[in-house]
Amino acid sequence: MADTFFLLVFLSVLVERVSGKLLYLLPGRKRVWAWVVSTILALLITFFFRIGLLGMMGFAASSGTAGKLDYIITALLIASGSEPIHVLFRTLEYKKEEIRGKAKAAKDA
Repeated sequence: MADTFFLLVFLSVLVERVSGKLLYLLPGRKRVWAWVVSTILALLITFFFRIGLLGMMGFAASSGTAGKLDYIITALLIASGSEPIHVLFRTLEYKKEEIRGKAKAAKDA
């Protein structure tokens, strides 16, 4: 899971930096263009390199429509930047610890 986290953070930072540089070339509404450029870059990365968060976490989403949906979800996560990824993995860690605590309490009881 740590490998998945570092890969997604790296790709998020990469997309943020590249889209930030590309925004200097685009006129007008920077916020809309930032979202469009980031999303396109993230989609290209996830589909070209076949990077899917659900597949990396062990869920069976590697083929057909489920695989494409996995790539799209991963791309949107990457395009949103690095902060949402930190929040997502922090939440997953809390849930994991909560489940471990419940399992330990049930075992001790």
